[in-house]
Amino acid sequence: MQCEPHHQHQNYAERRIQEVKKMVNMIMDCTNTPPEYWLLCLFNVTYLLNRLAVESLNWRTPLQVAHGQRPDISALLLFRWFEPVIITILTMHLSHRLLARKLVVGLVLLNTKVMR
Repeated sequence: MQCEPHHQHQNYAERRIQEVKKMVNMIMDCTNTPPEYWLLCLFNVTYLLNRLAVESLNWRTPLQVAHGQRPDISALLLFRWFEPVIITILTMHLSHRLLARKLVVGLVLLNTKVMR
């Protein structure tokens, strides 16, 4: 088995880093995310990429190759990046009318966590 020259590995890593940075910037631009959330968006992108099947891994995910079992992607189906979390509070008015008030209680910053 012959190893590829070092510079080819380095070029792949550089391309991958540029691809991740491009994805982070695209997501932040499309969702109007403030710049201070850049690092959390980077975590979100790497979370996603580790759970997406890749042709070069015979359509397996990086986590599947590393740990031998398919990752659970159900958390990815619930929310979008920077999606507001809204709750509705129902109260009874003195005139016996039901009043509804909506409050934004946080933002979804990672697919598995809600930040307040």
